[in-house]
Amino acid sequence: MVGLGTGSLAAYGEPGQHLTFFEIDPVVQYIARDSGLFTFVRDSKARVDIVLGDARLKLAREPNHRYGLIVLDAFSSDSIPVHLVTREALDMYLEKVTDDGIIAFHISNRYLDLRGVAREPRSASRAILPIPRR
Repeated sequence: MVGLGTGSLAAYGEPGQHLTFFEIDPVVQYIARDSGLFTFVRDSKARVDIVLGDARLKLAREPNHRYGLIVLDAFSSDSIPVHLVTREALDMYLEKVTDDGIIAFHISNRYLDLRGVAREPRSASRAILPIPRR
C-alpha cells in the first residue's frame, strides 16, 4: 500500500496475510500506529509492516513479483506526488506485482481530476482499467 493515512486498509487484513504500507511521513505513521487515535493497524488480523521513506524508491528495492496487490492511495491532497504516477513508476509497479496481481489507484481528490492517471500509461501486456464513478 502506498500511503498509510489512518491505516484503515489494514482492517481488511486476514490471518496469514502480510500487508506492507509505504509512508513518507513519520507523523502519519505515528498518528496511524502510536497515537491511540486510530487502531486499524494495531487491530489488523494480518501482519502489518510500515516502511518509512519515498514509496517509489523503497518499492523499487523489493523483489519482483512479490505483491498480489499494490494500492496507490497517496493522492488526496492538493499536492500530489507525481513521481508515483510516471510511466517509469507504473512499469516498476507492474514488475513488482505477481502475474495475476492488481494495481489499484485511489484517485478521489477535491482539487484535481486524476481519472487520466488511472487510464494512462497502459502496458502492452497488462491492462490498467479505471473503475467508473456511479
